[in-house]
Amino acid sequence: MALADPDWIAVPIPVDMHPDHCATFTFLLAALKSLAAEPGGDSKIPDRLLTYLVHDGWWPPPPSVPGPLPLPPVTFPPARWYSLPLDAAQIDAKLAALESHGTQAAMMDRLFRALARPNEIFAVVERPDFARLKPGEPPCGPELAHDADASGRGKACARAVSDAATRSPSAARRLRFLDTARALAVVAMLVANLVNVFAAERPYWLGHNLGDELLPLDLPAPIFQFLIGFSLVLFLERRGRQTERRRARWLAARRFLLLVALGVVLDAVAAQRVEIRWGVLQTLGMGGIVAVALSELPDALIVAIAAVITATHYGPGNNEVHRSLLDCLPFMPITLIGYVVGRPLAKGDLFGYERRAVTVALGGLTLAVALRLAGVPFNKVIGTSSFVLLAIAASASLIAALSRLEVRGWRFPDPLVRLGASALTAWVLQYLLVYYPIIYVFGPPPALPEAGGLAAVAACVVALAAVTLALARRGIRVPI
Repeated sequence: MALADPDWIAVPIPVDMHPDHCATFTFLLAALKSLAAEPGGDSKIPDRLLTYLVHDGWWPPPPSVPGPLPLPPVTFPPARWYSLPLDAAQIDAKLAALESHGTQAAMMDRLFRALARPNEIFAVVERPDFARLKPGEPPCGPELAHDADASGRGKACARAVSDAATRSPSAARRLRFLDTARALAVVAMLVANLVNVFAAERPYWLGHNLGDELLPLDLPAPIFQFLIGFSLVLFLERRGRQTERRRARWLAARRFLLLVALGVVLDAVAAQRVEIRWGVLQTLGMGGIVAVALSELPDALIVAIAAVITATHYGPGNNEVHRSLLDCLPFMPITLIGYVVGRPLAKGDLFGYERRAVTVALGGLTLAVALRLAGVPFNKVIGTSSFVLLAIAASASLIAALSRLEVRGWRFPDPLVRLGASALTAWVLQYLLVYYPIIYVFGPPPALPEAGGLAAVAACVVALAAVTLALARRGIRVPI
């Protein structure tokens, strides 16, 4: 830089998932700061950095989606996105330059063609903002211990680079659309429960668990059940890169066992007696345990097992799903299908996952309607097969729609994403901050008119979300 005295520098963006790309930005920034500290070096500092994204996992859209590049879903402060138009000759020249790298083109021709569009996207940082940039922020990988010896640093660096280089895009960072789906589901679950606490008078459509009457708030808990299986794919992929596959499955199973135990304790305290009770957390955890147990099986066999459970528990003879360990079996196919839908993401195959999600949504809806017409009611309480299939269709539709919005450039609000990452914390806080004070201290709240009751529900949900986010900032959360 001292020799070239550049006006602008183009460099990979620091949030690029490829560790070499991220590290390139870090080295450049360190060099800029060193240059500025030398006599006369400040005059060699460029006026602008043009950072560009290559590897994100959700961007760019596939070549089959026409039009210019949308703004990527990730960035870093103080950069601002800028779109530079390209004419036809420039697009052809860019694609030819990319495809001249033969070995890369053999593996990533789809990505190259997806990037050859009528514009170029840069996250631009102007010189006055350089002081706000710090080398290594955001970090490219695990930091090394400062007191490690030279050999230890070398081994730790090699492990960090190896882990980062072999991670699939989906495992490299949390998926914003997935956390958003969790947040939406848990907020709806809280509303469904708290309406019964604070709103003695409520609109009919805010009811749930009314037997054969299907209502909107019957769906959030099964959607969360689906997301448990979907998330398991990413957990096993991430942990499987760090340890043996068998140990990764054990870690997942232990987490779900602890979730079941937590639910038993919370419900026993709420019931004011020592007994093993079943509830939402227990069913969620049991779904995860079953999915872990079957996680090494082929997709077709997992789907077949889910189909057998659904066919043999279609309605008559079912008890309440949240009554016992055995009675929650009708909900297990929801988790299993969630696992199968999410499986392509373990290899970073976003579009393979989306195809599965759409297929499951359409197939589940078709079968659910057919069963309903055949006389099997939509009943969440006992988990009829028509309801289970409808819940699967709704879950797959939601997750596919949210991921497609993210690919299109939507950025979901950060508080919503953070709430989704700690969704089970919000559910547990419902017991600690609402149920237990009512049961043990204050007694039932006064009967409120419809407007007042709904306002109390809204205020309570906002308060639970705020406390959840405050705890998350301190690293306190119930892991999913």
